[in-house]
Amino acid sequence: MKLILGALFFIFHGTFIQCQDITKTWYDMRLLELVVPPYKAAYTILQQYIVNPFLKDLSTDNETATKEVISDLTCAVQYIRGALNAAINSSQKLRSEVDQKRVDAAAAISAKEREISSTQGEIQHEASEIKVVKAQVATDEQGVNEKEQGVINAENNVHTVQEKVDYVEDCLFKKQRRKSVVFSAISDCGNIVNSVKIENADRALHNAEENLQNSQIKIDDERQQLSSLQGQQNNSKKELSALQHELRELQLTYIVLHELNNSTATISQDLKMVTSHITKIWSGSELLYTTINDLMNFDRLINPLNEVYKVFERKHLLQNIPFSMVSDLTLTQVKHSFKTTAKLIPQMPLNLFISSVNCTVQD
Repeated sequence: MKLILGALFFIFHGTFIQCQDITKTWYDMRLLELVVPPYKAAYTILQQYIVNPFLKDLSTDNETATKEVISDLTCAVQYIRGALNAAINSSQKLRSEVDQKRVDAAAAISAKEREISSTQGEIQHEASEIKVVKAQVATDEQGVNEKEQGVINAENNVHTVQEKVDYVEDCLFKKQRRKSVVFSAISDCGNIVNSVKIENADRALHNAEENLQNSQIKIDDERQQLSSLQGQQNNSKKELSALQHELRELQLTYIVLHELNNSTATISQDLKMVTSHITKIWSGSELLYTTINDLMNFDRLINPLNEVYKVFERKHLLQNIPFSMVSDLTLTQVKHSFKTTAKLIPQMPLNLFISSVNCTVQD
């Protein structure tokens, strides 16, 4: 039944759909659904309200304009932190889903290994039965050969006796034509073959033919049994091959799930590095200039986000994102531009300044 269902599966689909490809597709779809949206929002805000404004001269001709720039920057940081926290939570949820699939795959592997072990046992049992039947067939074939020879011997014996009878009858016939007396004819032609011996020869031939026929029927049954056992063994071997193929697919799927688990962990780690960096800097008591300058850290802010960007870009999950990756050169330009306007940044601790900022976007 398993082989029939397996054959129907192959016929219907044309080819065996590799489970690891299905798993990768599922993972990408879950990334697109859970993690990509908040990440894209955070990265877009990063470029639009943090990177790009500092690539050009800030509008700082009056205190109001300066506060507006800083207000936008402060709200952008808060929004990015909130969006990245959402992305982190989603990535952790996805990692839990991947872990559950790994558990399921491990259980499926164990079950498939038990099926393989059982099928291998069936093949060994069938091989033992085939060996016994083959030996019996070989023995009975020898017996058939002997019985065929017995039939030949019995036929020769009947033929010999019949020749003697024919000889006597022919001799008597000739003597009678010469009008010889019966006794003389018998004396001249030899003793008449006893009819009992002829009957015995015929009976022996009949028995030999019957024994040969019975042996041939028996060996035909044994050959049919052998053919049936060999057919069962071939089916078992095909089933074993199919099970081993399914096991390899499951093992490859487990490896893929392990890689996806590591990938998800790396994404979470990169996002956590950014949120930790932002939280540590943006809630301190350093001067606003120092805070903004420390924020523009490529290794702690831009690079982790870019690593996640690369993962999503390879998977073609960043459709319609309005910005490309922030480069190290771009950040250098941002820092240079920022230094030129540093004197215009209020010389006050950040925590005092942001207390007056009212962001419409919540964490």
